[in-house]
Amino acid sequence: MTSTTTTTTTALPDVQRQEQTTPIRSPLNESLTGLLFVAPAALLALIFQLFPVLYGFFLGMQGGIALPEGFVGLDHFTNAIGSLAYMIGLALALVLGVSGVNLLRRGLDSQEKTKVNFQPYLVPALFAAPSTIALFMMIFFGDFTNVILPIAGLVIAIAGYVFLNARNNTEEAGIEGNALVNSWGGVTMLLLGIGLLLFVLSEINRSVGPLLSHLLVALTEVLTSPRDKRVLEMIPLTTQFACWAGIFVSGFLVVTISRIRSRLDSYEHSTARAWLGLLRLLLIFILIGLVIYNLVALDLINGAVAAMAKVAPERIKELSGLALKDFLPRLLMWPEVSTMLFGISSIALAYIFWKNATKRETAPGMMAYFGIAVLLLIGGWLFVGELPTAASSGDPLFYQSLLRTVLYAVFTVPIQLAIGLLLAYLLYHEVTWGKGLFRVVFFIPYIAPTVATAAVFTLIFGGDQNGYVNQLFKAVGIPIQQWTRDPRGIFEIIYAGGKSGFSGTTPIPSILTGPSLPLISAILFSIWVFSGYNAVIFMSGLAAVPKEMYEAAEVDGAGRWGSFRHITIPLISPTTFFLTLLAITGTFRAFTHIYVLRNDSMRGALDVATVYIYQIIRDNTPSRPYAAALSFILFGIILVLTVIQNRATKDQVFYG
Repeated sequence: MTSTTTTTTTALPDVQRQEQTTPIRSPLNESLTGLLFVAPAALLALIFQLFPVLYGFFLGMQGGIALPEGFVGLDHFTNAIGSLAYMIGLALALVLGVSGVNLLRRGLDSQEKTKVNFQPYLVPALFAAPSTIALFMMIFFGDFTNVILPIAGLVIAIAGYVFLNARNNTEEAGIEGNALVNSWGGVTMLLLGIGLLLFVLSEINRSVGPLLSHLLVALTEVLTSPRDKRVLEMIPLTTQFACWAGIFVSGFLVVTISRIRSRLDSYEHSTARAWLGLLRLLLIFILIGLVIYNLVALDLINGAVAAMAKVAPERIKELSGLALKDFLPRLLMWPEVSTMLFGISSIALAYIFWKNATKRETAPGMMAYFGIAVLLLIGGWLFVGELPTAASSGDPLFYQSLLRTVLYAVFTVPIQLAIGLLLAYLLYHEVTWGKGLFRVVFFIPYIAPTVATAAVFTLIFGGDQNGYVNQLFKAVGIPIQQWTRDPRGIFEIIYAGGKSGFSGTTPIPSILTGPSLPLISAILFSIWVFSGYNAVIFMSGLAAVPKEMYEAAEVDGAGRWGSFRHITIPLISPTTFFLTLLAITGTFRAFTHIYVLRNDSMRGALDVATVYIYQIIRDNTPSRPYAAALSFILFGIILVLTVIQNRATKDQVFYG
């Protein structure tokens, strides 16, 4: 009894001594250490991922031929795709603004779950976001005169984040990091969206504003009626920009008031609901009035252009220095953008009315919502019909290269994926020995030098009688084809009976003629190279499918096709998604083998977007900054396709 007590009393000082020697971790040190661990990854992502994309966009806004020689704004983008450049810029500004608002909303919504107050994180974000943007702008422009200001702002912001993370000191991992990302990223995206919106509007005003002023001067000299001169005061762009700002603010207030009103009880807050209903109705009338005003201004611009073309074309050339054929496309860019904005807004409103129609309590109310949605949809479709006209002012050669790129992707991706899956299925389920050898054989085209294999394909698809494919065609009685020289589409050649030669016309529309023979050669090369690669990857996906599921399906009476359709395809959907993503992005970025297969005498038939951009860089015609602008447009197309594919297959991909 005594010994036990002694042992216990002697052990207590050791425990106390151990507790005293254990270091006490400071929340401030933990927060600072966490930020220091994250900083290298964030810095690498900024330098090697975000910066090249932003710098490519910045380079596309420079002048010069071989080297950048001054800022020209969006001129290269408008030369490439016409007024769509302004429309895409406004859409991108909207996406950035909405993304920023969503990040901030996510931070606010996470307060109840994480028990962390999000509002204080907005204070350092107000220092971090503009400092980050300013630092990037200084890097782009190469002017570091006031670099101390954004650096000081970032230091203040980081100190504020460290202090807030230390004060919150919660045990749940990732809470502070989420608050940091949501606040910093949300404010940054919101500022970028606002800045891009103002920049696009300033570019429209810089490009179209002087031409519109020249138009007004010319018409003022011709018109004699004071009423007509007063009406022309509606045309200036600043007035229309203010009108559009009023439209969006009014629409936002209408939506906000409707949401607030729907949350109020109809009995307890009947007075408040009535006043909010009157305010909403007033805002709707203001919105309709602004829309009518803007539509009238657009109609006046179109009428002024028609009148100017008849009475004052020489005066326009004297004022602007531009011929009428060059003056009109540039002047009409803003009406085209404004018309497309009306169309997209109408379609968005139609979707909202259609979605809320089923929530109406009465049948007449539901039918009224459906009717309004249909009318808005028809009107939006008529307005969006301006899209082809807007695109027609762009670079026709670039559009043709994009069309060839799309044809190349459409005829390549499905075939190579189907062949790869078929080979993988046969090899995995039917072949019992030599699978490793077959894998090597399938993989050889992928790892072989691209230039060498493409050069071999130029011999196989030679345009003379010595070409191997032509020898085969001759043996079976098919006319010899000019594989690398014939610019006609494959369906046009089939309609002509396979006869070689480029003269003559066919009743087939140009959009339905299909890929040209040179493009067919590139498609076959891509299928030969990547089908084996896809087969090897598909085999890895097939190996992950449990054999028990096939056995259970066989017991239930499922055949081979039923098992393949209901078991194999769903369970290898992650592999299919991965390969499809690689195939689509790869076809839009393909260059090496296409350039080798390309024939200089008929270069246009195989000039996809990447080849066309390279030709501009090599020849410096029109300029390398213009090529940078085209590259950024191609990057944007690939990014949009990737996002669409992710959204479209989100519910079809099964990860187990």
